[in-house]
Amino acid sequence: MVHPPPGAPARRRVRTRGQHDPGPGGVRLRQARLGGADHTRRRGIRRAGPDRRALRRGATSRRRPPRRVQDPGDGGGPPLPDPHLRHPDPARRLHLHDLAAQEELAEAPTRCDRGANHPRGRLEVTAVRAGRSLISLSLGVGLILTACTGGHSTGGGSPSASHPVTIASFDFVESEILAQLYAQALQAKGYPVRLLLDAGTRELLQPALAEGLVDLVPEYSGSALSFLSLGARRASSNVELTHQALLEALDPSAAVALASAPAQDANAVVVTQATADRYGLATISDLSDVASTLTFGGPPECPQRPLCLLGLKNVYGLTFAESIGLDTGGTLTLQALRAGSIDVALMFTTDPAIAAEHLVVLTDDRGLQPAENVTPVVRQAVLTQYGSAFTYAVDAVSARLTTSELQLLIGRVSLAGDPARLVAAQWLKDQGLT
Repeated sequence: MVHPPPGAPARRRVRTRGQHDPGPGGVRLRQARLGGADHTRRRGIRRAGPDRRALRRGATSRRRPPRRVQDPGDGGGPPLPDPHLRHPDPARRLHLHDLAAQEELAEAPTRCDRGANHPRGRLEVTAVRAGRSLISLSLGVGLILTACTGGHSTGGGSPSASHPVTIASFDFVESEILAQLYAQALQAKGYPVRLLLDAGTRELLQPALAEGLVDLVPEYSGSALSFLSLGARRASSNVELTHQALLEALDPSAAVALASAPAQDANAVVVTQATADRYGLATISDLSDVASTLTFGGPPECPQRPLCLLGLKNVYGLTFAESIGLDTGGTLTLQALRAGSIDVALMFTTDPAIAAEHLVVLTDDRGLQPAENVTPVVRQAVLTQYGSAFTYAVDAVSARLTTSELQLLIGRVSLAGDPARLVAAQWLKDQGLT
């Protein structure tokens, strides 16, 4: 029997030897049994636990902790009033305890000059190791990349200002790539940038943003809205309405949500190409005539989640023949699809396996899933200092970033093992942004 990933929350016991209790909606739930399957993990994607070793010597990417299915009231984390976490990682919380004290470092002169040893535009990597974790000099996590640049006037302030723009990422590969994209694009325009990778969860970074300890966080619109409103405001599938609601949830004097990218990291109902062809599936509604003969695979909590089986029944009227409790869009789910143990699966729209395995994402034609567009949230003080040119530089990255593009970038890091820094640099060059 396949067990949940280490560190996953305890789940309800499920009988597996021919006595399956019906779950909500009459769906019979059983644990996965994937005999003989290849259990090799995909690199860099949703591994539980604090031990996130680099993929190979010199690689900066880390394995991604497992996610729960995204719910409108908690963004994939535990139900309110527990902390709202899209990507939970409690073991890393202590890494940010020195955040305020390290703010003095931001005021100190950088080690950059215009001599031969530090040419204009070079990113300097500075890191220290504390205990068993890589601790940055500013947030206590990851790497600090400080841009050493001269500047030009932007109307709202000079890019050569002594205080760098601090861009932080959440604790998973995709967020690291996003932070690299925005940081390198800004650095190419002459802005002083400090990049803080693997900095923790939303419950840590949003307060840090509010206190001015970080300046820019690549967020996800629906999850950020639910977190900031303590679940009182729920994202819809409408991208514009969700973005507007996020703007209203933010304190306008403290932070602003810039333009959302087309790229979304949302729940996705997925089938193989063979299954799509066999039943003529293009939308989730197309499952209505065949769901009763198909097996669904998703996380163990899926039958109780409004955006998983419960929502599929309530919104689409779907009742599957059986539901198998797997991981959350991870290796077990992919293996089950390959082996034919399940016919329909819950995954995430940016998962690189979708493209690599030629899987088909069924269109959410009734708008069950909330918008989860990549959305940079920036401190208002930074926008005031640097003016509209700063906003334009960030928006230019967002405008070109689609879900399929982000899938490919994540695949290069998580599957191929390329450093996120180099993957981001090449993409920006290809897009004409650097």
